[in-house]
Amino acid sequence: MKALFITGSNQYGVLSHFLSEMRADLALLDIETDQLDVANEESIKISSTNLSELKNYSFIVSINGMGLSTSVGGITIDEYSKEHKVYVLLVDHPLHLMTRFIGSNVTVLCIDQEHVGFCQLCQIDAIYFPHAVAESHLSTNNFINFENKSNEIIYPVSYFNIDFYREKLKPVWNQVGSALEQATSITRFLQNISVLPMGSRPATVPLNENIRRISVFADFFIRAKSRLLFLEECEENDLVLTVIGNNSMKYQNAFPTHKYEESVRFDDLKERMRESKFVAHNSPGFELGLHERVVVPLSLGTLPLTPVNFIKKTFGESAVSFQQAKTLTHGEYTERLHMGYNKLSKEHTWRSQWAPLIAEL
Repeated sequence: MKALFITGSNQYGVLSHFLSEMRADLALLDIETDQLDVANEESIKISSTNLSELKNYSFIVSINGMGLSTSVGGITIDEYSKEHKVYVLLVDHPLHLMTRFIGSNVTVLCIDQEHVGFCQLCQIDAIYFPHAVAESHLSTNNFINFENKSNEIIYPVSYFNIDFYREKLKPVWNQVGSALEQATSITRFLQNISVLPMGSRPATVPLNENIRRISVFADFFIRAKSRLLFLEECEENDLVLTVIGNNSMKYQNAFPTHKYEESVRFDDLKERMRESKFVAHNSPGFELGLHERVVVPLSLGTLPLTPVNFIKKTFGESAVSFQQAKTLTHGEYTERLHMGYNKLSKEHTWRSQWAPLIAEL
């Protein structure tokens, strides 16, 4: 059985990391994989040289909906999808990328359960497919002992300018401002404006392109607000974060106790995660899903620090609170780490997630 991954440019190499790990785990399932890079015309030309005919692939995976209009050997992905499975693996809310695949015969793999519900409301086939790690790469050999770890709490996020997004929303603020200020996530916002159902109250407002564009800015506004609140909360709890991301230094005036560094390649970030004592995570856009800020640190021997209830329910005591981050002993840290690592290796690998999908082909 063979699979084709369609990829493009990706910031910091995060998507390249996901791709290499998925390909490694698919190999454990006897799936050969090829890659078509659609970042530009030159990359298409180079990467398509050694591809098989599309009909020889059992399924195609488009990362973030890239390349769905591409033709390989005179056959389009759309034509291929009439007889074969095409998956779109999303690493963000479908709201941002749905124009790439809406109307196509694809199944969207969502990293959050609420994203699945959003797709289904839009009559898009979707499956919950959260972030995971490669079973083939898991090993405790490179774990750093508690006493040898740095005291850093890594928080890998870029700067989001809340005033910029407030200005973008200024023309419609009278209509959506109240709903937005009350929302803790884009799902809550879409419920507040009746695009999504809430409890027994049905959805009454159709999602047209104008509302989608407004909602994209609303999502960025909520994320910007959430990051400010998280930085403030950590500061109030005497926790010093090392914030690593694009323009992170712009948070420094408001929150001077934290440390700030520019973004780095994901391989370098992984090493910082491995060395650190905790990796901080908050997730206004991923309230019912897993994020790489949780699963990757656990695979490297580092506990996640997070207030997100879903993460706590998933990984139990391996998800550390603000207070626990200040008081955990060597023994407690090690015990919690092994609990989280064991659950990760059994339930949250790319192999375990791909296996049931492949069985259905």
